[in-house]
Amino acid sequence: MRLSHRTFIITTLALLALMCGCISLSANTPLSKPAAANFASGKPSEYFTVYCVNNKLEVGSRSLSDMQDARGMNVCRHPDKEEFYPTIMQAQEAAAELGGVGMPCNCER
Repeated sequence: MRLSHRTFIITTLALLALMCGCISLSANTPLSKPAAANFASGKPSEYFTVYCVNNKLEVGSRSLSDMQDARGMNVCRHPDKEEFYPTIMQAQEAAAELGGVGMPCNCER
């Protein structure tokens, strides 16, 4: 199977972007405040956080306002896990510390 030149370029750029992300972010460190501020502002992001959605834990990469638009107003960042994680795996591990995705939760402290 032979790839077209366009497919090769797109694949190469995607791999380079992934490699740069892996090099620039520490494996277990939540994001800095500027990165978190970009996420909170609703800008497109590749970061994940733990949400409480309709009283159940979820992991997502949308901003809080986007989650509320999509799922209703009974959505918050989990009060005990408000960090932003560079990978979905890290966010799922954080959710696992609270019992795991789908477990009951509450937005009130």
